Amino acid sequence: MALWNEIGNRLTYLFRRSRFDGELEEEIQLHIQARADELEQAGLSPVDALLQARREFGSTLHTREETRSAWQMRWLEDLGSDLRYAARALRRNLTMTLAAVGSLALGIGANTTVFSVAREALFSEPSCRDPKSLVQISLSDGNWIPMPQYRFLDAAHAFDGLAGMNIGMVVNWRDGNRTYRLAGTHVTDSFFEVVGIPVALGRPIERGESAVAVVTYGFWKKRLGGDPNVLGRVLVLDGKPYTVVGVLPRDHRMLAGFGFTPDLYLTKDPMEVMLYARLPRGMTRQAASARLKPICQELDRVYPDVNRKWVEAIRLSAAGGMDRLQEEGGIAMPVVAFFGMLVVVTGIVMLIACANVSSLLLARAFTRSREFAIRMSLGGSRGRLIRQLLAESLLLALLGTGAGLLLNLWLTRLLSGLHIPTPLPIELLIQPDRMLLAYSVGIAFVVTLATGLAPALKGTRTGIGGALKEGGRQTGPAGSTLRNALVIGQLAVSIVLLSAGLLFLRNLISATSFNAGFDTTHTVVAMLQTARGSYTPQKFAALVDSALERLRALPGVEAASPANAMPLNPFLAFSRAGGQLRPDAGSRAVRVEYNSNSVGPDYFRVMGIAIQQGRTFLDSDRPGAPEVVILNEN
Repeated sequence: MALWNEIGNRLTYLFRRSRFDGELEEEIQLHIQARADELEQAGLSPVDALLQARREFGSTLHTREETRSAWQMRWLEDLGSDLRYAARALRRNLTMTLAAVGSLALGIGANTTVFSVAREALFSEPSCRDPKSLVQISLSDGNWIPMPQYRFLDAAHAFDGLAGMNIGMVVNWRDGNRTYRLAGTHVTDSFFEVVGIPVALGRPIERGESAVAVVTYGFWKKRLGGDPNVLGRVLVLDGKPYTVVGVLPRDHRMLAGFGFTPDLYLTKDPMEVMLYARLPRGMTRQAASARLKPICQELDRVYPDVNRKWVEAIRLSAAGGMDRLQEEGGIAMPVVAFFGMLVVVTGIVMLIACANVSSLLLARAFTRSREFAIRMSLGGSRGRLIRQLLAESLLLALLGTGAGLLLNLWLTRLLSGLHIPTPLPIELLIQPDRMLLAYSVGIAFVVTLATGLAPALKGTRTGIGGALKEGGRQTGPAGSTLRNALVIGQLAVSIVLLSAGLLFLRNLISATSFNAGFDTTHTVVAMLQTARGSYTPQKFAALVDSALERLRALPGVEAASPANAMPLNPFLAFSRAGGQLRPDAGSRAVRVEYNSNSVGPDYFRVMGIAIQQGRTFLDSDRPGAPEVVILNEN
C-alpha cells in the first residue's frame, strides 16, 4: 500500500508541479521568518535577524532540490530535461535537423505503409460475430464442399449453425439496355444468420428467402449512385429478378480474407461451397472434429468416393486472422513471401536513412568535442553526455516517426478503397490501429539506437586535454573509421537495392515480350456467361456453335474456338483435379493431380500452339465418340 501511495504522490506531482513549488516556497519562507522572529526577540535588529535566519537555514536551492527529489520520478525529470536541451540544440542547427527528419520520414513512412498493407491483407479479422467460434470445414485436397454433402452435414445438427458460400461467381447484371459482369458471392439462406455479418442499411438475408440480395457499400455507391431508396430495388441478375434487402458497411471484410471484396451476396445454391460452422459455446476445434468423425463415416457410406474418404480428408480450421494464415500456409505462402520481401526491402531503405542520420550526428558530435570537454572538466560524466546525445537521437527518431506516420496515413488513404484489377476483386480497407502504433514505437526505439549510439560513444571518447588544445576540430582515426564504415555500408546496400530494382524492371519488361508459347498479338478473347439454368447442355452447345459460325464469317477472322479457361489463368492453376488413372490396360492405377482445360477443335490453331506428336482435336471428337486427350510435354 505504501508503494502505491508513493507512486500516486509522484504522479500527482507531475501534474501539480507549479502548485507544489508555490507551497514549498511558502513553507521555506515561513521557516526563515519564524527563525528571524526568534532572533529579533533575542535583541537583533530585523535586518540582521533575517540575514542570520537565512544563513542558518542554508541554501534554499539545495533544500528545494532535496524536497523535490522525494516527490519526483527522477528518470522522467532527467528525460524531460534532456529532451528540452536536445530541442534547443537541434533548433540551433535547423538545416541538419530538417535533413535528418526528412530522411527518416521517407524510410519509416515506406516501412510502416508496407506493414499496414500486409497486416490488412494477411491478418485482418473478418466482419462477423465472434470470429473465434467460427470455423471453416474443408477437405485436405481443397476448400470446396459439394452441395449434397453440405445438406447432409447440415441435417446432422453437429454445430450451432452451418452455412456455405461460393466466392468469385460471375453474375450478369442487366441494367436497362446494357449488361455488366459482376463478382457475386452465392450464399445459402443461413449464411448471414450463422456468420453474423452486420449490415449498414436494411437487413441481412434470412432463412427461407430466395431471390434476394445484399450489396456491398462500394457497389451501392458506384453502381447504384448511393440511392437512399435502394431497399426494395429489383436487380435483374442472370436473367432473374433479385430484391435488394440490405447494404453492407464501408469497412466490411469478407470471410475469404486477402482483401477479396464481391459486389453483392445472392441467395443461390451453387454446385459447391466453402463451408463455415458456428461452434457451440465452450467447444474446441478438437472436440468438434471428434463429433464430426461418425458423421463423416456415415457420409462415406451414403456418398462413396473412390478418390476420397471424408473421415480422413475433412478438417476444421480458423475462419480468419493469424490462425487461418498458419493453417493455410501452403495457399497463403506466396502472398506472405511477397509482403515479407517488401517489408525487408523497406526495412533496408530505413536502415540506409538511419546510416545517413548517424553520419550527420557523428560529424556534429566531433565538432562539439570542445563543448563536451568543458562540460566534463566541470564535473559532467561521460555517461551523462552519452545520455544527452541519445536524447537528441530520440527526439529526431520521434520527429521522423511522426512525419513517417503522416506519410503513412496519406499513402494508405490513397491505397484504401483502391480496386486491384484481378479476377477476384480486391479492395484493402487500411485504417490506423493499435498495432500500427506499437510497431511505430518499436521503430522509434530501433532508430534511436541505430542513429545515436555509435556517434554518442565515439564523440565522447576524446580526452579533455586534447579536445581543448585542438579547439574542437579533431576527429581522430576512430571517427574517420566509423564514418567510412557507414558510407561503405550505405553504398553497398544501395547498390544491392538498385541492382534488385533493375533486375525487377528488366524482368517486368521481359514479361511483356517473352514467348508465352501461344500467339498473344493476333488473338482476341470474348467472355460468355449465361444465366444458370436458362440453357440445357444441348441448347448451350447449339448457342456456342451458332456464335462460332457468326464469328468465323466476320472479315479478318481466320479461326475461332471455345475454351473453358484462358492460358495463364490463376484459377486454372489453383483448380487441380485429382483421381485414379490407369496409364495402360492392365497397369496399376495411380493417384495423380493435374490441371486441365476443355477446348474446341480449332483451339490450337487459334492460339498458334504447335502439336509435337499426334494430332489436334477433330469435329468428330464429340460426346459419344471415344474420349481423347492432348497432354503437354511435361
